[in-house]
Amino acid sequence: MEMNDLVVVGLSHKSGPMSVLEHTSLDEQVIVKWLQELAGPDRFMVVINTCNRRELYCYWPDVDLMDRFLQLLNLNTNDFVRVGFVKHGRDAVMHLMRVTSGLDSLVLGDFQVAGQVRESYRRSIRSGMKHGPTQRLFELAISTSRKIKAETDLNRGIASVPTMTVELIKDKFTYDQRPAIVVAGLGKIGRIAVNNLIKAFGAHSLTILNRTLSKAAIFGKNSGIRWGGLSDFPAYLNDADIVILATGATEPLVNRETMTSLRNEKERMLVDLGIPPNVERSVDTMERVQLITMEHIKRFQSSTLLKRKASISHAQALIEKAISEFICWNDRRQDRIMLKSFFTESMFSDPSDEHSNTVSTSGFIEDLVTRHMNPTPLTR
Repeated sequence: MEMNDLVVVGLSHKSGPMSVLEHTSLDEQVIVKWLQELAGPDRFMVVINTCNRRELYCYWPDVDLMDRFLQLLNLNTNDFVRVGFVKHGRDAVMHLMRVTSGLDSLVLGDFQVAGQVRESYRRSIRSGMKHGPTQRLFELAISTSRKIKAETDLNRGIASVPTMTVELIKDKFTYDQRPAIVVAGLGKIGRIAVNNLIKAFGAHSLTILNRTLSKAAIFGKNSGIRWGGLSDFPAYLNDADIVILATGATEPLVNRETMTSLRNEKERMLVDLGIPPNVERSVDTMERVQLITMEHIKRFQSSTLLKRKASISHAQALIEKAISEFICWNDRRQDRIMLKSFFTESMFSDPSDEHSNTVSTSGFIEDLVTRHMNPTPLTR
């Protein structure tokens, strides 16, 4: 594996505005179909599609592949140059490690991303991708994230997007106020938010809504909270003090017309965690409405984050060590390939040409020794 052939191309909350990410969300089935169409010998690609990033990792650098990925995101080249990034070699390896460990997350140390990277990697395996070095790299990134979690404070405390959302809500509402809370959407973010809301405000304050009614029913009964279908959302919105929206709806569930049609004109807090947005942004200018978006959460700071920042240097050192291990492993792998090739060629060489064979053997051994005494660093 030539390390400079490893490439990551994409966009994230750091490279461009959230509005671009919101309009480039990918459907799981579309990703799977796309990977299956491109699967082949020594081709390995991983697509990471989360709330805060759209990234393609590949050991198969090809301009056409990059163009196809941009088409998948519905981005033209000019837009991508403005909001995206491309990294290769050591930079790509470092980026993967930082993403998986939570160092590159919207909320520093968010450990959920490690599970998202793991599932994205497994999806590629299921789609027929196979390439030893790249698979080794992803497995090392995942294991390194576990080590960072165990040995540092980077992932400790509450700092994921849904848990930080609850912290923002607690700044305005208390348990004794018994606010009426509605959560729309039972994906991963929605479920985590509900579990934290139960701890903060009690199950009696909560109502969960989901497009699949049976899923809402099972979750609601197991959690001891009210439940309903997403089709009944307007009715529940009328009585809610706090509404958290985390659905995959392609069109906003809340707009100015929705809000003006409500009978109950009390103050409301709307928290939009949906990708694409579940709340039309113009709602934020309305009276008695407070809209919290991903951008607000990005700016939110807490004592938890201050503690996590103190662990950055330790986490980075563990990542550097893991990268060095990967370099050594890859060098040894390359040496085995060279040895196999050399001895295969020797079997078919002319035995009468002893001088030529001796020179080539000597040169080969000298090169091998040099490589082990001075490992080649990944180029930036």
